[in-house]
Amino acid sequence: MFPRGHRFFHSLSVAVGLSGLGVLWVMLPDMVQFREAKHEPLLFSESELVKQLASFKAPERPVFDADTRRIADLGRRIFFDPRFSTNGQISCGTCHQPGLSFTDGRPLAVGLTPLPRHTPSLLNSFATNWFFWDGRADSLTAQVQGPIETPTEHGFDRGRVAQVMWQQYRDDYVSLYGPWPSSLHGILTNPQGLSARPLRPVPELPLSLAHYALATISETRLQTRWINDGARAGIAPQRLLATRYLYSDEESTPAIESYRSLTETVQSDLDLVFLRFAWSLAQYERGLVALDSPFDRFVQRSEAQDRPVFSEDFGEKQWQGFRIFMESGCAQCHSGPMFSDQQFHNIGLPQGKGSLDLGRAAGILQVKADPFNCKHAFFADQTPSESCAELPFLRQDNTEMVGAFKTPSLRNVAETAPYMHDGGLPTLSAVLAHYNELKAEPAIGHRDEMLLPLRLPAASLASLELFLRALSSPIEDLSDRTQH
Repeated sequence: MFPRGHRFFHSLSVAVGLSGLGVLWVMLPDMVQFREAKHEPLLFSESELVKQLASFKAPERPVFDADTRRIADLGRRIFFDPRFSTNGQISCGTCHQPGLSFTDGRPLAVGLTPLPRHTPSLLNSFATNWFFWDGRADSLTAQVQGPIETPTEHGFDRGRVAQVMWQQYRDDYVSLYGPWPSSLHGILTNPQGLSARPLRPVPELPLSLAHYALATISETRLQTRWINDGARAGIAPQRLLATRYLYSDEESTPAIESYRSLTETVQSDLDLVFLRFAWSLAQYERGLVALDSPFDRFVQRSEAQDRPVFSEDFGEKQWQGFRIFMESGCAQCHSGPMFSDQQFHNIGLPQGKGSLDLGRAAGILQVKADPFNCKHAFFADQTPSESCAELPFLRQDNTEMVGAFKTPSLRNVAETAPYMHDGGLPTLSAVLAHYNELKAEPAIGHRDEMLLPLRLPAASLASLELFLRALSSPIEDLSDRTQH
């Protein structure tokens, strides 16, 4: 949540020099200075505050026709099927558990190995523009493919996905998508199976972005590590960062070599099966909604009578929390029906884990390079999303996005602890304490300029938390015919 205010990025001066041994000196004294502005809260009369409710009104639920329900039903079964993983133990539902609002309750996710970020909720994904904390996918269909082929998550590949689909869901596939591509018959009927996936594109960071990122790392040991690694390699550390941050060392795995050996027709057909697999998963996820909270019912009552109409689960204390939410500026970023501006911000979280995470700055490069982003022919008949319209205009050298992460929805926020992209804040109280004080130095980049400490008394924080807890809804699966 972001209170109102302004912070000035005063100066950034980095002197770079190389000795004969390739040692880089980065000098950072007085690199960044900020002037903290006085926090001046907005003030609303009660009638004005009632009018503000309309902007948070729950959106219309997605509509599922009979064909889409059938596709989503296949997606539901795939979602909980651990056979789509190398060890046969990991499904999408491993990290996205229904009982935990489709999160996992861990600070950091765990796939085949521990992962570097917290598991976000899948609820209300139909109303989301960008996916993953860094927005490196612009659609649900693109999002669900990533974990499947990531070596540290499911560790699977599209060749084996096709094999499992052929063995376990063959009739479902045919009834929904038509005959299997004839070019794949020989491969899929082979008892030895086929492990195959393409080498994913690995974009290089713009040098200016790498330079800025290196200069703003707040953890001295981590910054020194990159400088020393550059010195040992005989190149400037910012160039090392540019080429290595998104670098993949899997250029010659058996699965990649197998994919390279296939004809273009077989590759294309394998990609199509993988896309349809992902489309099925996406349709299931699109129907997972939580849009009937005490707050939503309060909005309906109050709009009808043009005044606050309280109930047992949303009373004067929650209403006071909403007032604080609005007047302290939280709604600048947690805005709209999803309580999210669908954008990315650096909120000044500390590093604390000895690793580098550029956030949205890297996500932009990845989504633009993704062969399955919204520009793929598979999506030609789809209504363009907001993210797709924005995609061509994303700046690949935008330093404002260094250390920035997606504004999460606050719907069901009380059910999705711990919090933040790094899972570093265990409770809602800890989250509010972070924004109330803003003591931490950003891990990298600079804190969002409109972010200032809330400086609220304990009673106000308690009211704010009560309001946030009133955003929790029961979960519906709109694609499940048995629920309707």
